[in-house]
Amino acid sequence: MTKKYERTILLTDPTGTIGSAVVKQLASSGRNIIRVAVDTKEKVEKLKHAHEIANIDYTRPETISGALHNVD
Repeated sequence: MTKKYERTILLTDPTGTIGSAVVKQLASSGRNIIRVAVDTKEKVEKLKHAHEIANIDYTRPETISGALHNVD
């Protein structure tokens, strides 16, 4: 059976204390696809609960629009 997700949520740079807790809580619900936007590869290692990683550079708008694709 295919799992139905309710929505895709984008969190920007969620590697701090609060952001990482938000990712973990949303992922534990099992109803959301969690996409996180980070600006360095080192931060990706901290995001084991995320479903999708979007690499962004806030100085390059074309990277931001890609991260927002299909976000609710």
